[in-house]
Amino acid sequence: MADKAKFKAPGVKDKSKDGKDKSGKPKKEKLTKKQKALLAKLAAEKAKEQEKERLECEQMGRAESESIAYEREFKYQTEERERIEWEEADISQWIRDLEKRTADHYRKIRENSKWRRFVEASKRLNPLVESEVNTWISLWKERDELPLEDTINSSQEAEEAIKEIHDLVLAAIEKIDESSFLKATNQVNHIRDFESDLIDRMTAYVIQRADDFANQKGEVYLGYRTSDIEYGLWVNITKNPRIKRLDFPNVKLCLVDLPKQLALTSIAVRMMHYAYDLMSHKHLTDIMPLGGVFFLEILALPPPPKKVKGWTLRPVTQLSTNVSRLGYPPTASLDSVLAVQNANKTGTAAAAVPPLKVSYNITSDVFLREDVPTIGWWDPEVNQWKTDGISEVEYVPAERLLTFKTMHVGALAIIQNRYADLPLVSWKLRPVGPNEALLHLRTRGRREFKIFVGDGFCRLHQVQDEVLRPFEAGRFKPIELLERLRTAGVNLLPTEHAAKSLADLVTPKDNAMERKLYREFARLVASYALTNSKWNNQRYFVSKCIFRAKECLSWEEEEEDVYVETPQPLTPVLSSAADPSPSARTPVSTRSTAPTEGAPADASAAGSDAAPTPEKAADASAPADVAPSAAESPAPPAAAESETPEAPAAPAQLTVTPAPEVQPLPVATPTVSRLDVPPPITISTSQSIAPVDEKSPWTTVVFQERSCILVKVTDNSIKYNEDMLDDVKIHQHAYHCLKARATSDETLRRMRGYSVGFVETMHLLLNLLRPLSFTK
Repeated sequence: MADKAKFKAPGVKDKSKDGKDKSGKPKKEKLTKKQKALLAKLAAEKAKEQEKERLECEQMGRAESESIAYEREFKYQTEERERIEWEEADISQWIRDLEKRTADHYRKIRENSKWRRFVEASKRLNPLVESEVNTWISLWKERDELPLEDTINSSQEAEEAIKEIHDLVLAAIEKIDESSFLKATNQVNHIRDFESDLIDRMTAYVIQRADDFANQKGEVYLGYRTSDIEYGLWVNITKNPRIKRLDFPNVKLCLVDLPKQLALTSIAVRMMHYAYDLMSHKHLTDIMPLGGVFFLEILALPPPPKKVKGWTLRPVTQLSTNVSRLGYPPTASLDSVLAVQNANKTGTAAAAVPPLKVSYNITSDVFLREDVPTIGWWDPEVNQWKTDGISEVEYVPAERLLTFKTMHVGALAIIQNRYADLPLVSWKLRPVGPNEALLHLRTRGRREFKIFVGDGFCRLHQVQDEVLRPFEAGRFKPIELLERLRTAGVNLLPTEHAAKSLADLVTPKDNAMERKLYREFARLVASYALTNSKWNNQRYFVSKCIFRAKECLSWEEEEEDVYVETPQPLTPVLSSAADPSPSARTPVSTRSTAPTEGAPADASAAGSDAAPTPEKAADASAPADVAPSAAESPAPPAAAESETPEAPAAPAQLTVTPAPEVQPLPVATPTVSRLDVPPPITISTSQSIAPVDEKSPWTTVVFQERSCILVKVTDNSIKYNEDMLDDVKIHQHAYHCLKARATSDETLRRMRGYSVGFVETMHLLLNLLRPLSFTK
């Protein structure tokens, strides 16, 4: 046993009772399960505390970064709000000042008009006083005797009054006062209706007493003319078959060949020419008369008077106070038929009724586009101009003599397409001097017109056609110039009817927005040249106007061709989401210009292979009430390999993307409301086939109700200006948008100085022409 106690297993050290082994090292004590659990718990608590400290540090850093970003955003929003408020106050103050000066301007015009009437002791009808118009009409209605000259002069006086009513129409257009416009228009119709009735009553009066107006041969030829009216009357009381031609004294109206049927019938022939359009003021059609309206009418005669013992007894019938118009050929009596048969020595039937041959001189202010003009007659049953029954039209330019044959009586006129010059092909507006500008128009009829705008007047400039020379020398109001041009045959005045007739060619803009922009044009033109953009006439852009602008510090015309935007082979699309009401408008930031995810940074990076993803296509879609959704729209076909693709390729896209909204810190940080600005404008263009011209001085301006930005457009490529890539400022007015990019103090100086007469004339002219809506 003793030997067993002393035995040592190999590799086992001998440990003494003092807790050390034989080598002198402390003995390792074994931990119990409780000790091990306690140590694990302490280690976990320590790790948790360290993780908490790390998270607190990260939270503090994140909070500091968010606070800095918030302060930066708060400062930006404050500056933007102050800028927008200042711009709005600046425009509002300018508009109030302009309206005040405009009111003073028109007040002086009215005072000068009243003074001229007083100095001239004018007894003319004043259409601005409704009671005076009613009194004038009542006095003429009460008259029993209606002398020819007095009646025609009174009708001319009424036309002079109607010309003054155009001022009321112009004021109604300026103020968008529909009630005043309708009132003035109805007043014009009322005066002209009475004027027509007055001439009919006078004609009946003369025919009733035709024997008092007969010449030595017993024939009755009467004629009288004023500046706007020509009147001729022949009363057939002799029934002379030898009468072949009706020439009226003092007027240039003639019935060249009088058929025997008329020469032997108890009728009267009345020929009248009005220098204005009497038909379209009630029934507007796509056809318009040139040089006024010509009337050829066959009238019935009342029973002839009887002379008994020195007394002249005249039967009183309905024809004593009014006329009865007959058709052609008129219904003939048995005596007249027998007379024609005897004259032709035939015992069977009357000869065939030939057409009436008419001639009259066209006034020198009628602009004819054709060597042989088109003649039409007015069909009162359908209220339209027609051309059937008109033959052998001849025109002698040297004498301005027009001759034709007609089987129809009534209203006749030279006619043409009312919208032969609409829509415009292009327009350009540029300054040519202090408070002077030149508006250059290229029309659908392949003609060019330049309108010079001065301080309170406008006129044509560098006229190419001799007929239009008088419009180059005068000083006209905008409505006066355009209406006289329309009467001459150059219609540049679009209407709501024009918008319907030209619906396939133009996209009329929102009227209020367009008028607002024209007012700013009138102020910008002092320093900027403005012209059309091919991107403007898009179906979805009723609430957007797109034009081009550049600084123009020289009064001289530059040699460059500004009409470089030819009709594009690829259809561009410029759209944005529908602009909601201010209360529902989505608050966004406009400071960032980062491109959308996956999109190129600019248009130059978007090559011919660039195609938008479905998500991007949905972002670039047009308003929901007009454009189909991305799901409903068919995928665009791939472009052909040829130089001119047969079908549009998938559009590349550029978007003004709002910066991500910074959420304020939840602790002790005031909430900041975002600025009430419109959504970002998304501009899409068809696949680029031409590089962007970086040297082009023209900048394209996109304007809508509450925003205006600048973009670069050339052919089918589009990009933002390089100076806008870091900071896009969306202005609410085109004036401030371009003013902020002015590169010269002279530009700013000219924009501050303006004449109220010039600005108001330019504003009214653009409002009437509406080039942004009626340029294809």
